[in-house]
Amino acid sequence: MRTKSQGGFFPDEAFEEYFNLCHAALRWGCEYLDLEIGKSAVDTADLLHKKGDTKIIASWHDWSGVAKWDSAQVKQAYEQANEVGDFIKIVTKATDISDNFAMLQFRSLYQQRKPLITICMGQEGRLSRILNPVLSPITHSALPGSSAPGQLSFADIQQALSLLGKIPKQKFCLFGTPIAHSKSPLIHNTAFSMLGLPHSYGLHETKSFDETCVSYIRSAEFGGASVTIPFKLEAIPHMDELTPEGKIIGAINTIVPVRTGDRVTLLGDNTDWRGIRQTFLSNITAEHKPYTADSCGLVLGAGGTSRAAIYALHSLQMQTIYLYNRTADNAIKVAQSFPSDWNIQVVTSLESFPHGDPLVIVSTVPAEGTSSAAAPNKTAGLHIPESVLARPLGGIVIDMAYKPKRTPLIRLAEGRPNWVAQPGIEVLLAQGFEQFKLWTGRRPPISEVSRVVLESYEQTVAQT
Repeated sequence: MRTKSQGGFFPDEAFEEYFNLCHAALRWGCEYLDLEIGKSAVDTADLLHKKGDTKIIASWHDWSGVAKWDSAQVKQAYEQANEVGDFIKIVTKATDISDNFAMLQFRSLYQQRKPLITICMGQEGRLSRILNPVLSPITHSALPGSSAPGQLSFADIQQALSLLGKIPKQKFCLFGTPIAHSKSPLIHNTAFSMLGLPHSYGLHETKSFDETCVSYIRSAEFGGASVTIPFKLEAIPHMDELTPEGKIIGAINTIVPVRTGDRVTLLGDNTDWRGIRQTFLSNITAEHKPYTADSCGLVLGAGGTSRAAIYALHSLQMQTIYLYNRTADNAIKVAQSFPSDWNIQVVTSLESFPHGDPLVIVSTVPAEGTSSAAAPNKTAGLHIPESVLARPLGGIVIDMAYKPKRTPLIRLAEGRPNWVAQPGIEVLLAQGFEQFKLWTGRRPPISEVSRVVLESYEQTVAQT
């Protein structure tokens, strides 16, 4: 609703229409409303009285290039906006690159007050769009053009901040073995590139979580790490703290350096359970009629990942969580490490289930260690019979293995009505996006990263 006098197209004289739209924004529950200062005092007061949780951005624009940051005009605009807004937005037009530095000087005068948006329009003002730290307007490659001269994309701004030293380059990696074919580097490096971040993610394969690993996570440029088999438990003693989820699960797959001033605390977390949970929620439908009083889940395996699966199923309100492992004693130890009211029941057979058939099945066993053949394959170790898919309304199968794509369990589910099967690559993506947010504080471009990774994954499995 930018008015003509402020550089937009909305008629300056259409006061009633302007405030009608403002009130519509409040009814719609908009999080932010840009309100130009200098409007009717009565109408403005009425709007502020009814704003509820909507934050008001009190804005003032000068497109003439006459107003300077150290002028009385700009200072007066600021004070007027301060009386109206939760946020203050002051925009001028740059005629020289020095106007950007004048903007920074202006910001320094009010840095202890309300959140302040300051921008210099035009090509000469692009630096201001990089240095403004609050709600900078950006453009996007999907748009036909930028909405204002000099507008930059988010990635452009991040790259510029990196060149200016505002975003230090950090290193990330995956600890584990074997990891040569992991898709984690592709996930994170693609996201870094798309967001214009200068970071890099690599592989650190080693036989044990040794001094080279400890040196890596204690280095000044360390940004975060993923942890996979066999180090999900071995890495825990090297953490300064664990998240509540990490403590209950008893295994970590994510290391986050938490910086407070000069102090760095290594936080051990687990995003595997979030990946499993999200994969389930993305595939369950009303036809499955989930969350009845007898909803049950089944976890295959008793390693570190099985613990994350149990946590995920509990978060999904499964009334009974079956746990099956070839070595029952290991399954019993895992079950006993969780609260008793989670109702984790170790089963010694997959032919039938005492409290109802499982709605969701999570396999944490390597694909080569399983078999669904009618005649059990003794070399495979774990035989998965058709009885695990006996629930008439169907359910969700999640196989944490993602090589091959069609594991024995997934092949078994594909032939049954109402059953949805998802390979481990989906969980890898979901938990990786959670890691990215923990490390960077940014939401990754999920759809684009998923497209790149899944294309690479399909090419890989086609070759095997």
